[in-house]
Order: sequence, then C-alpha cells, then structure tokens
Amino acid sequence: MKGRFSVRFFKRVITFTVLGIILALLVTVIIQALRIGSLKEGVLNGTAHAYAESQPMDYQKKYPELYVENQFEKLKAETKTVYLTFDDGPSKENTRKILDILEEYEIKATFFMVHNGNKVADEIIQRVIDEGHTIGIHTYSHDYEEVYQSVESYLDDFNKLWSNLKERFGYEAKIFRFPGGSINAYNLAVYDKIIPEMYRRGFLYYDWNASAEDAMDSGASKEQIVKAILREVRRNDRSIVLMHDSSYMGTTVEALPEIIETLKEEGYTFKALDETVKPVSFARL
Repeated sequence: MKGRFSVRFFKRVITFTVLGIILALLVTVIIQALRIGSLKEGVLNGTAHAYAESQPMDYQKKYPELYVENQFEKLKAETKTVYLTFDDGPSKENTRKILDILEEYEIKATFFMVHNGNKVADEIIQRVIDEGHTIGIHTYSHDYEEVYQSVESYLDDFNKLWSNLKERFGYEAKIFRFPGGSINAYNLAVYDKIIPEMYRRGFLYYDWNASAEDAMDSGASKEQIVKAILREVRRNDRSIVLMHDSSYMGTTVEALPEIIETLKEEGYTFKALDETVKPVSFARL
C-alpha cells in the first residue's frame, strides 16, 4: 500500500507539474497577443505614444521636432470616394500636366513626393500647395536599401524631406507612403518597428487598393491603365489609387481624363487624402 501510494503520489506531482507548465505557456501566449492587440488598438485610438514611451528606444530621441498633431480615433471612410495619389514626383515632364487636368475637372489629389532639388520642382511644389492638393512624404531618396536599413535610417531620410517642406514652403506634411508599400521585400525586418514609431510621432501612412500598374518594367499603355483602375475601383467601397507622376509616366497622364470622366459618370466623388481619412494598409501589426 505504501509503495503504491508513493507511485501514485509522484504520478500526480508529475501530472500537475506538466499541466502547470502548459498553463504558464498559454498565459504567456495570451499576454503577448494582448500586447500586440493593444498596440494596434492604441495606434488607432491615440495611445501609441504612451505605449512607445513605456518601451523607449534610442531612435525615439532623434529629431524632437519631427512630430505632428493627429486624432487617430476620428478617421473616416467615405463610400463611393476615389483618392487619386501620385508617387515619385515632382517631375517637370508630367506633374504640371497632371495638375492642369485636375484643375480642369475641379478635383483634388494627393502627391507623395521625393526630393527633386531644382527650381522647377520648387515651383511645382508651391503650385501643388496653392491649388489645395495634399503632399505626403515618400522619403527623400527613395533608396530602398538605404531607408530600410533600420528605424534610424528611415527617420534620417524622412526628416530630410519633411523638414525641407516645412522650412522652405511652410508645409507640414502629416501623411506618408512607404516606398514599395508598408510591407515589401526590403523592409520585412523593420516595418513592424517603423510603423509604431511613425504613429507615435503622429504620422499616418497610406497604401492603396487600386493601382494603375504604371510602374511595371515594360511600361503600361493608356488602355491598360484605364482598364486596371476602373476594374479595381468598381470592386471597392472606396479606393485609394496608386499612380505615378515621375518623368517617364506619359501614359498615366494620357489615361487620367478618361478615368476621371468615367468614374464621375458612375457617381464617384474625388477627394485628396488628409490625416482624417482612414488608411488602406498592407501591414498588420
């Protein structure tokens, strides 16, 4: 009896020990999931700042002026709305032509700009501002390998263009777009660190859910661009459309009037993005 009791006792000890380990692992997994969920929820409810301060990093001390005011909890999503966005400009060849078209149809758009330091580019930037369009940061260099080395390198590059716009044009950009989108082959190791840091500083990023597909190596014809955009816009409740206004995007300019006219006839409204618009995002924290 005594021997059987001892064996039974130790079996129970082992069983409860194993169950305790399993329970501890489950609790750990749940806590980690809640932390990730809290960060994501905090980003949209304006508490990302408090979260980030609870886990300070050296890069958080950089560029103390690189902050903007945003109220993430008031983001809106308007149906049947199209947000035309143009990346990689300004260019003297195409950005002015696009501005002329937008003026003709009396609609506003968004320009995610890179640095192009010349007099013509400065004149275009001023025109974009004067005509009521939105400027977003698309990084200074657009060098994927450079900007995605680390959070620090991203901030270094971002701040160059952001501070240039603020100091020279009095324009405070509050939105941005990652080169290649918020998650891509170059930023897999850092996107989940860059995003909360940019939210902490008040900046919103915008991916897209409709694309002109005008940045393909082989180029895209006017017909291909029109077809691609109309197809994808019609699938969405609202659309953030990716287009490009860099120097070799002539067919994008050619396609723009038909896109605008067709969508207007179908009852769509065109607006520029700003910090009150709910983003389309590839990345999920």
